[in-house]
Amino acid sequence: MFLIGIVGISCSGKTTLSENLKKELGNEECLLMSMDDYYKELTEEQSKILYNDEAEINFDCPDAINFDLMISHLECILNNKEVDIPKFDLGSCVVTSYFKVVPNKYKYIIIEGVFLLCSEKLNKLLNLK
Repeated sequence: MFLIGIVGISCSGKTTLSENLKKELGNEECLLMSMDDYYKELTEEQSKILYNDEAEINFDCPDAINFDLMISHLECILNNKEVDIPKFDLGSCVVTSYFKVVPNKYKYIIIEGVFLLCSEKLNKLLNLK
């Protein structure tokens, strides 16, 4: 399995590039993963103050990402184990659903995200950056 990491600032075209690359590599052989789905869910207390202008909830930093879960999921996929990838809703800041990844289905995994290269362990898993 070949892992491709796409990094760029917000609204720089990461998702568009990922989707076009998936088409070129073969839709059925390629899994797209977004780092946005690995934001840490807010606590109940954080949810209550989310839209308060004085709330100090920062989504624009690597600490907002659950790198451990993402790496765990990638390692499962690489070891041909089934895994449920979260779908994080940016509006409510909670996981709203899951996507089941079945073993041995994909040749390529494309991962896109702003903070993708902030984790040394994740960085080492990528074949192309």
